[in-house]
Amino acid sequence: MIIRDKLARQRGSAKSLTILAHKIARAVYYILKRKEVFHPKVFFAK
Repeated sequence: MIIRDKLARQRGSAKSLTILAHKIARAVYYILKRKEVFHPKVFFAK
């Protein structure tokens, strides 16, 4: 994964997994709360 590799270089392997999991959890919460469709291009934009 490109995002995880970048985070791993910056923060370390374990921390990168935690950051990515938190980002995914926020996205899932947002989608379920607002009953919207998932847009991967928006999610992976940053």
